[in-house]
Amino acid sequence: MSAALEVRELSPRGGGAVAIVAVRGRDALARVRELCGRVELASGDVRLVDLRVDGERLDRALCVVPNVDEVELHLHGSPVLVERLLAALGGETERREPVALEARASCSLEHAPSESAARILLDQAEGALRRELDALVLDDDVARLERLVERSRVARFALEPARVVVAGPVNAGKSTLFNLLLGERRAIESAEPGTTRDVLHGRAHFGAYPVELFDGAGERTPSFDDAQRAIELAGQALAREVRGEADWIAWLAPDGGAPPSPIVARTTTFLSRADEASRTLRERAARTLEAHRAPEQATHAVWLAFREFFVLPEDPWIPGAAAAFDSASRGHLDACLSAADAEARRELLRRVLDAH
Repeated sequence: MSAALEVRELSPRGGGAVAIVAVRGRDALARVRELCGRVELASGDVRLVDLRVDGERLDRALCVVPNVDEVELHLHGSPVLVERLLAALGGETERREPVALEARASCSLEHAPSESAARILLDQAEGALRRELDALVLDDDVARLERLVERSRVARFALEPARVVVAGPVNAGKSTLFNLLLGERRAIESAEPGTTRDVLHGRAHFGAYPVELFDGAGERTPSFDDAQRAIELAGQALAREVRGEADWIAWLAPDGGAPPSPIVARTTTFLSRADEASRTLRERAARTLEAHRAPEQATHAVWLAFREFFVLPEDPWIPGAAAAFDSASRGHLDACLSAADAEARRELLRRVLDAH
């Protein structure tokens, strides 16, 4: 920890609704910015930020900046979340007895983002993961370990909502699809190009999987006066920034065009407005959407594409099955698969069992 940085948990430890972590010192603002994707923060700011640790979204937090040498982060009160944040900030905490796997899972239940997530956590709170780890420590069964790692990978998508962006050129039907997937009318739907100029965001569910859903300005070259042009270009730049942070992008292409090369690897392309497209385009398209004419089919087509992209089953919950439910445990399990020998695997498994 930097000598110029003091990190302290101000709220009482427990499973309360909100925890408060204070960061003080000359490096406070810079350190918090690193966890917020280098979001610009200044003295007097009070704003919501996404906290990320090792590339993973930890939580949505309220960031309060009384002055440049002091920052407060108000986040969900799960002890597991708070511990991860303190560790990422480099804060010194009093030594505590290890928190049992079952207790950690139980604490996380309060903030489960979906029914499947709650069921997965409840199984772990009732000892499913401990029983599986104990068995693996005793019997070095690599095939069984591989199955646990895969279940944990799938469970992650139920426990930690993926960032999904609806993108494409102007008039591709993005706002219509965004509203459908969200289940409410949040975006203005219009045939007028450039209607959406800001990034819209909401929590949606793709079947059993929770997602953070985003819709932003479409791509085109504005042709109107300088003031309006500057606003639309700024919206497009913000939309590209959100796409750059996406786990998956649904690219709507009414003309069958391909997405920009920087995002191809994280993108599934749909021929949108397929009912208006030529027969040739429909025959060439791997996936089509007719959101206005067939909204339910369009919604399920996106859900299916999401699951196929990440190789996910329809439901991530297997009754009574063990699954690691935090990134640190998943990391140890992944490392087990490349460990040199059985003893190294057992040591990594014990770390999951003994984690705070």
